[in-house]
Amino acid sequence: MGLKKYNFKNLVLLIPLPVLLNFLINLNGSTHLYIGLTKYFSLLFTCIFYFFITSEINKMLNLQSYSLSIVYFLSSFFIFDTLFLPFTKNLSFNFSVFFIFALWNSLIFLNSKKLKPVLKILSAYLLMRIFNSVYLNELINKSNYTELNTDVAAQWTPLATMIYDNNYFYALSNNLIEGQGLFASHVQASMLKLNFFSESFQFIQINSLIFLLFLYFLFSDFFSYTKFRNFGYITTIALILNNDWLFYLFFNSLMIEGIVSFIFGVLILYFYKHLKNRDISSLYYFLTFSALFYTKEFASSIALLILIFASIRNKKNKYVFIGYFFLVFNFIIEYFYQIKMKGVTYTNNLDYVDLIKDFIFLRNLNFNNTLQIIYQFFIDKPTSYIYLCLIILTIFNFKNMNSQYLIPTFVVFLNFVFVNLLYISYWQNIEIDSSYRYINIVIYIVLVLLFKNIENIKNT
Repeated sequence: MGLKKYNFKNLVLLIPLPVLLNFLINLNGSTHLYIGLTKYFSLLFTCIFYFFITSEINKMLNLQSYSLSIVYFLSSFFIFDTLFLPFTKNLSFNFSVFFIFALWNSLIFLNSKKLKPVLKILSAYLLMRIFNSVYLNELINKSNYTELNTDVAAQWTPLATMIYDNNYFYALSNNLIEGQGLFASHVQASMLKLNFFSESFQFIQINSLIFLLFLYFLFSDFFSYTKFRNFGYITTIALILNNDWLFYLFFNSLMIEGIVSFIFGVLILYFYKHLKNRDISSLYYFLTFSALFYTKEFASSIALLILIFASIRNKKNKYVFIGYFFLVFNFIIEYFYQIKMKGVTYTNNLDYVDLIKDFIFLRNLNFNNTLQIIYQFFIDKPTSYIYLCLIILTIFNFKNMNSQYLIPTFVVFLNFVFVNLLYISYWQNIEIDSSYRYINIVIYIVLVLLFKNIENIKNT
């Protein structure tokens, strides 16, 4: 090996260093980690429960993926409520959640033919619920908590409350925003119902902080070498904890970015694998994938485009067409129950023909918004640094890239393009500040891709 190549392979390991140093420099001024001893114990017991049930689902379905296992678990409550809406519309949300939880435990028992896995899950669950019940008043205390976005009070809390206090059908029938998907709000309501004895819906930080564990699942799945797994995870946590707004979005609020970015990231990163598998596991994968249409922009639109592309290019895997299930099913529900669900989230008022004409003839477009978006994004220097590093390493390492990561790389690029296209046309008058949130919906994909590139360069 030449000296220059050897030096370069070692230098790429220094890429995360500025992010880690920046975090350490600002650590004394950070209040993110100081949530109180009671909340730490609650988070610990909650992590133990979710680790056990995730492990058993992983074994039962032979997924070889903790992140995909937890995505299947979290989404199963929404899928059940949607599939059986004609029946669940007359049932309490309480029944739906605990019926699915009991069903998972029954399936685990039937698969293993042993009581031990189920007893382990239920023991951890009981410990979590007892602790959370005894210390509920302390856990719901938000005296030192600051809400950073008005959307929480205006839409996310009311939407999750309607599901939690009534059921999914009630929330669909009384949706505050026509065309807003309720998948993420359903996950929020399900987790609160599962984790806490709370009579009415409210935000409890533990339900957001648990995604710190889920994020570790993601890095564990994609990095067999402990060095890269831990390095990637620590860098990601340092990046987000060092930014008040990112921490609020992903780990400490009812903003749905944390849920959407994780589930979207996991499903996109596993898309190629299940496209090629063509076995029964692809059926449930693509059924879950179709729930992405009811998350938020631009995850919803990108998921649909990727699915359409896969349907045209790959005709051997018939399970791909299961990915359209919820689109078709929800049109039927809309017709019978007169509920305005309108397909992909936030696209119901778009005039696609007129929009395409605007781009073809370059009319009614405000290109200054692109510069504003870039400027707004570069205010966050550590995050913009990570994106720039990914661009450089992707160009350098493109020929050696594993086929599995081509689609996620394209999704990162497509998301940025979509944000810009919509802001220079249909969303010209929407606040530019929000573009930062939409770009970062792919942040977990970006970070996994960055460290896969680093790993690939180091090992070749």
